[in-house]
Amino acid sequence: MKHKKLQSYIFAGGQNRRMQGNHKAFLEFDGKKAIDILVYSLQDYGFDSITIVTDKQSLFDGFQHGAVIEDSIPDKGPMGALYTALTDTKTELILCLPCDMSFIDAELIEGITARAETEPADCTVTVSSRGIEPLLAVYHTRLRQSIREAIESDRLSLTKFVQSAGSAYFDIRGSGIELHNINTPGDYMRAARSITAKNILNKVCPNDGID
Repeated sequence: MKHKKLQSYIFAGGQNRRMQGNHKAFLEFDGKKAIDILVYSLQDYGFDSITIVTDKQSLFDGFQHGAVIEDSIPDKGPMGALYTALTDTKTELILCLPCDMSFIDAELIEGITARAETEPADCTVTVSSRGIEPLLAVYHTRLRQSIREAIESDRLSLTKFVQSAGSAYFDIRGSGIELHNINTPGDYMRAARSITAKNILNKVCPNDGID
């Protein structure tokens, strides 16, 4: 299914402290970089427009499978990345994902985008067993100004913003859909061993994105 009403944005900033300074976008699974796996998966799920938002564009020199843009307001974390994406997009809705969640199930993407396209809410957010996942969500450009105001007021919690924004929710609890955030070396090992990872790695293209 082609997603013509949405552009997709991968947020790839942060300090990566718990990964001993290794950027999570470049962690490898069976010789394939995490960022490439996520991009190829989104292409497979019908997204033609895939953009990486980062705090350091030079890290992605040589990336050939989508646009790379730098935070328009630096040092503001996910709120700054979201504002950058909503300013950049040519569509009213955007799907955003974190770069440390490479193994995203097609059922989740189809479900949350379908929900967002039929909901009047300004954002549609995934709910997992861990709670709300504001970095795995669909946002409307109507939120651009309120996000800018939040940033200017130094209210930088994306979770709190989502909770106050009248969001719709896509609940995957009990669905069998796995989510794997990679924040620590242990998370990295668990993600690599997951069934979802094995299924997706069998489908994606060879690792030819970033040398």
